[in-house]
Amino acid sequence: MAANGRNQFGEFLVRAGKSFGVHAVFITLLFALGWWATMGYDSASDQLKAEYESAPDPQMAIGMVLDTARIKLWSWFSSSMLVSWLASILFIGFVQTAEPRGEAEGAKRMPMWIVLMLITLATTAAAWWWQLSLADIGAMLMASGYGVSVAAGFVLVLIAYWAGTGMSVKSTMRPSVPLGYILPRLGN
Repeated sequence: MAANGRNQFGEFLVRAGKSFGVHAVFITLLFALGWWATMGYDSASDQLKAEYESAPDPQMAIGMVLDTARIKLWSWFSSSMLVSWLASILFIGFVQTAEPRGEAEGAKRMPMWIVLMLITLATTAAAWWWQLSLADIGAMLMASGYGVSVAAGFVLVLIAYWAGTGMSVKSTMRPSVPLGYILPRLGN
């Protein structure tokens, strides 16, 4: 009995590591996007440029403000991805011990997946409001760069949760992840 418990815990750790790998790919994409959105003087909003126009070296001053904006973006991306990964491993742990006899039984865990996805989305939205909106990061960046960064942040966090769970659960539990059958298997 104890050996079976150790075996399940070991499988859980491997599946959590797979999900971490999926999330690492997506956070890398988001970090690159955050760099692109804040990479130079041209990334600054017209309001920010007008505010620092009379500074002795406006490009350097704006560069420092953009560095702050980049750090705030990266902080939001990181905290949102962490929540997504934690929700993913919580779901993986929840279905780890399930032994469904068919796809219909495997699909019975989908409501838990949906609830965790909604929690991930709500937490990402709260973190956006707390870390970016209150800091007025949108006023520092061009609207296009900020809008793309925020939209991509939300979308990629949800895709990371979906892919992290779908690629990491046992193959008999794939029906519990919506459209999980289209994802490649990571050695399941």
